[in-house]
Amino acid sequence: MSVFGMAAQNDSIVTRVASNTSTYYGVHGNIGINSICASNLTQHNKPDFGGGFYISHMRGSLLMETGVNWTTRKLDLTGFIPQYTGITSLKKSLNYIDVPLKLGLAVKFFNRDTQKVSTIIAPHVGMYVGCLVNDYLDGFRRWDVGGKVGIDFYFSRIKIGFDYTRGWVDINKHIDRHVKTKSFDFTIGWTFATHIAK
Repeated sequence: MSVFGMAAQNDSIVTRVASNTSTYYGVHGNIGINSICASNLTQHNKPDFGGGFYISHMRGSLLMETGVNWTTRKLDLTGFIPQYTGITSLKKSLNYIDVPLKLGLAVKFFNRDTQKVSTIIAPHVGMYVGCLVNDYLDGFRRWDVGGKVGIDFYFSRIKIGFDYTRGWVDINKHIDRHVKTKSFDFTIGWTFATHIAK
């Protein structure tokens, strides 16, 4: 596969074959909007936040990324029928440690003068596995699994990302309303180490 770069001596865009493999190590923080997909239940959008570290591996134009994240999600569910559930609302903070796996395309832009990579745009799809670390589960399942789609931008050592995440698992085993998480997150990170193999 090929990547796109700016030629050093002219303004044309040329296709280059990327012969190098790059690995980026960094830390990041995120803030977003969390909601719930649930039958007959309502939740207004709530903030979520978190942080962690990432390892981004680029082989040519193929991106693979993983890491470990801490994420806090706020629940504020209404719409329960008391005679069936015994409650009318449910408020809770869910704290997860999750491991994502993303696959994508790394489109690289090169500096005209130095011929080094200056910007990388990386659309991606992926999934995550989350472990609920609350002391008391209160009917919530320990594990959550879901998918994600988004795009990342690498500017030198700065990484900026946008992700939409959707859970696949009914996270509450006592409420028959198929409660699944979904969120839209903005992430900013700092790459503290880079390894380039020629």
